[in-house]
Amino acid sequence: MTDTPNGSATSSRADEVHQPLVEDALGKQMRALLIQLETACTAADDLAETIDDAFLPI
Repeated sequence: MTDTPNGSATSSRADEVHQPLVEDALGKQMRALLIQLETACTAADDLAETIDDAFLPI
């Protein structure tokens, strides 16, 4: 943080770009969302297979 001539504090560009705690939190959220997406895709595939088995002759 640096002081400007008017006395307000500003953060440096490096601080704004690299925020490890925020990056870690976003990474964890992204992993959780990918797990949810994988689960939804698996459920959709299972449903499609069940429908095929129920309605299409063998």
